Amino acid sequence: LLLVITKSPFLIGYAKPVPVNYHNLKNPRRDMLWIGLSGPLANVLLMFASALLWKLLTITTGSFAGYTILDKIGVSFKITQPLIGMIQYSIITNMVLAAFNLIPIPPLDGSRILMGLLPEDLAESYAKIEPYGFFIIIGLLMTNTLGSIVTPMFVGMEYILKVLQLWPHH
Repeated sequence: LLLVITKSPFLIGYAKPVPVNYHNLKNPRRDMLWIGLSGPLANVLLMFASALLWKLLTITTGSFAGYTILDKIGVSFKITQPLIGMIQYSIITNMVLAAFNLIPIPPLDGSRILMGLLPEDLAESYAKIEPYGFFIIIGLLMTNTLGSIVTPMFVGMEYILKVLQLWPHH
């Protein structure tokens, strides 16, 4: 609300990191890497599921002897077009979330992945920046640097969807 009232050039939301009980992990370093991968992987899977659903709906709303296939089974154009639009937003939202969460700045998932890959002494040193991670992210936003970090990952996912003919923007 403060950002809206002050007409901030950016608006952000903040999700509390998921608490992890390290005592439940058999191999905490390796297991935290997998936990860190789970969020971006879920976004990528949702992106592909949305893209496949978009493809299915756009194929079935294509013309067939003057009628759409969905018209023949009683599904209205007034329903399918907004649904297709929402699915397109789902594709893009999940692409952005996956790319953003892969940034290796604590508390983002990318930092968990990086810490799982670094040698233990470097991982421990890197973990010490976690109290400052939110400020680092704000600094990247304010200097317009965050986009240059996220964009290559977004473009890579877009390319994959285009190659698979699942990209909704032609």
